[in-house]
Amino acid sequence: MFALNVDGYIRLTFSELCALSMQQHMVWQDSDLRKELCEQGVQASVAGYCEWVSSHFSPQVSIGWAWFRTASCAAIMLAPGGISCNIMLCSKAGVDLGARQTADILIGWLSSQSWQQDILTLH
Repeated sequence: MFALNVDGYIRLTFSELCALSMQQHMVWQDSDLRKELCEQGVQASVAGYCEWVSSHFSPQVSIGWAWFRTASCAAIMLAPGGISCNIMLCSKAGVDLGARQTADILIGWLSSQSWQQDILTLH
């Protein structure tokens, strides 16, 4: 049984994360994010946010991220700035990996998922 800790995180190992069934909760375009990315030198033609949540798991795990597409590249990519989530990944011994390492691992995990399909439904 997992619990939401007082710091707001649900602690999971990477194996436990991989065992979760995640589904799209929200996906939307955001013109302000597109403008911000363009100001940073990323020539985004469209940008927005996506959130996935766990199904059949309590408390509910939430992972959100920013995305963009450029006019010259059909691929939908993760936007700079990382991922937002309510989990803290831990070692098998129960030691927190830290927010930065959790985010880095989640970026890798997300690259193995088919999240771009959620965004294609917007167009």
